[in-house]
Amino acid sequence: MAESTRTPFVTDRSDLNATIAVAEALAEHDYTAETWANLADALEEARAVAANETATQSQVNDAATGLAAAIQALVEGHKHTNTKLVGQKEATCTEAGYTGDEVCIDCGEIVKQGEVIPATGHRFDKTVVAPTCTTSGYDAYVCSVCGYGYHDHFTAPLGHGETELQNAKEATCTEDGYTGDKVCTVCGEIVEQGEVIPATGHSWDEGVVKVEPGCCEEGVMHHTCTVCGETKEENISAKGHQYEKTVIAPTCTTSGYDEYTCSVCGYRYHDNFTAPLGHGKTELRNAKEATCTEDGYTGDEVCTVCGETVKQGEAIPALGHKTELWNAKGSHLHRGWLYRR
Repeated sequence: MAESTRTPFVTDRSDLNATIAVAEALAEHDYTAETWANLADALEEARAVAANETATQSQVNDAATGLAAAIQALVEGHKHTNTKLVGQKEATCTEAGYTGDEVCIDCGEIVKQGEVIPATGHRFDKTVVAPTCTTSGYDAYVCSVCGYGYHDHFTAPLGHGETELQNAKEATCTEDGYTGDKVCTVCGEIVEQGEVIPATGHSWDEGVVKVEPGCCEEGVMHHTCTVCGETKEENISAKGHQYEKTVIAPTCTTSGYDEYTCSVCGYRYHDNFTAPLGHGKTELRNAKEATCTEDGYTGDEVCTVCGETVKQGEAIPALGHKTELWNAKGSHLHRGWLYRR
């Protein structure tokens, strides 16, 4: 006898799946918290039954009926019609952004949670930097968005090429010179620093006397530098007196001394004084006897050494006439004396 075959029973889940879709399309913020909690429990149970392949038709129907009842029991709550976007942030090259939360302005509840915006990553522009005499070459990568950069693929410095002497300067009488710097002709960098050349100083000639020095006054010497033509003047020391000595002997009344006379300017001074000698012998001079009509003079006592009058003489009065009468006769007077002083 042939063995009979049976077609397995397949549960109809279409109503359950449709009810689940309706529940998932609802928004929590449109309903009260209590009725939404009941819906959430019923939706979770319905999803579990829908996913259970061994569930019976009765279980499927009960889950669909319970979920539909929870939907019917929902009570509408506050309508979040006045909202704003909060916490939004643009993504950068290295940091994630955020779309922002939709928040009810009236109650402050988040109506819709925002989403993370992945970091954009750098957008690099590449620049090839050639090596120089002293620096390495490399590839420079710079982000065109944020400016971040880095270097890669380094190449060695080239080293300096030929050099030339720059800034050389000869020293002068008054200013320092400079040996010059050795400078790379490729990059312009100073390869070797120069040195200062000290100023040479003036080379003065023997000079020309501008003002002759005197015995006591300084003179002036005019000098000229044989290199640069600079001039200067220096004082010439006074020559000092050129003395000639004369010995002056003492006299009866004056001191003796040495007289020094400058043969150049005539300046003189006396030194080494000796005492006067005093008068020696005297003699009478200019003595004169008095006459009848003229006075006489006793005479001056004169030093025989120096001729100076030591003692002044005195006048002697005139004697006056002495008369007598001669040949007086009769009434005539012949002789008589008349004395008159």
